[in-house]
Amino acid sequence: MARKSKAQRLSEATTLIAEYRIADRDTAYFSWEINFLKDIQTKLQRNKVLTPRQRAAVDRMISEGPRELPVLPPTEQAQFNLVQKNLKGEYEAEVAAEFHSKRLRGKELTEKQKAWFEKMVAQAQKIEDGTAWSPSSADLDRMDLILQCFKTYSSAHWGNCPKQRKAIEKISKYRAGTGNHLSYEQYESAQYAVRGTIKKIDNPKFLVGNPCWVREVNWNESKMNTENLFGVIVDGPFFSNTTRAVLYSVLVDGKLIDYAEDRIYKRRG
Repeated sequence: MARKSKAQRLSEATTLIAEYRIADRDTAYFSWEINFLKDIQTKLQRNKVLTPRQRAAVDRMISEGPRELPVLPPTEQAQFNLVQKNLKGEYEAEVAAEFHSKRLRGKELTEKQKAWFEKMVAQAQKIEDGTAWSPSSADLDRMDLILQCFKTYSSAHWGNCPKQRKAIEKISKYRAGTGNHLSYEQYESAQYAVRGTIKKIDNPKFLVGNPCWVREVNWNESKMNTENLFGVIVDGPFFSNTTRAVLYSVLVDGKLIDYAEDRIYKRRG
């Protein structure tokens, strides 16, 4: 066989990369081949000398042409197609693509992955059939409340609850108009994630006009002085952009002051 020039090998490797990237091929599945060819392409562009094994490998790949994708059983492939069609642009579609590549490599999904994928398929099927959950105006208002409650928790808290944070992010995108689909299960998951704060709104500790006591703490040099002051609830509960707490407006000594709920008591301390 005649020895190839660097220019010819570079041209053929570049063409093969382009063939792997056409729309109907799974570039995730062929990532090793594409990365290897790109590495060879870079070496040749920099006028580097390939090792005998590299030359043999790239020439073999060029002569064989782009590999074909393995074929999944028709029923399983139809499920992946259904998810990609109806959940396109959603996080679930990205995960399904990873599952698809794994199955193409002949690997089985774990039990958790199977359960997750089954939920994706069920959600996609409902969208396909036109029976997907459609939130009412009351549900939309509830979503806005959930997003307000979300801000009352620290970033460290959400770091420990990634699944629930993901559900709230779905609601945020849905309300912003950048998310196309939201399942009732995701809505319920987001609501459960902020159950502590939302309970304070649904079942307020105080009503307007209720008497209460607030605790003021003052420092006199190095000594802490605590004073309990009588007040009346004027407004609340509500949120503020300056604090994560649930607030009430309280009339104390002729002044209207916003206090966090945990600083207001029904009895004098």
